[in-house]
Amino acid sequence: MGEAIGQILSYGVGVALSPFPIIGVILMLATPRGRINGPALLLGWVLGLALVGTIVLLVSGGADPSDQGQPADWVSALDLAIGVLLLWVAVKEWRGRARG
Repeated sequence: MGEAIGQILSYGVGVALSPFPIIGVILMLATPRGRINGPALLLGWVLGLALVGTIVLLVSGGADPSDQGQPADWVSALDLAIGVLLLWVAVKEWRGRARG
């Protein structure tokens, strides 16, 4: 379990440092009540990530590796499906970009 958390921790840090909360905090600080709204948004973002992470850990608690110590077969299929989905989204965004 600890190894799985170690592997996924980098993804969590990437999500937490993504530009969306940073842009949100900057926009909130530019409002008249920025000193209240900015930290409130940041706290909500962190609590939301913690809640989602807790739910994922609770739901996946019964997901053990196969007998050989390797991930189960469905894990590889899920990785492949997510990769294909992300590649499709990237191609769609690339084709829809502004030209010139």
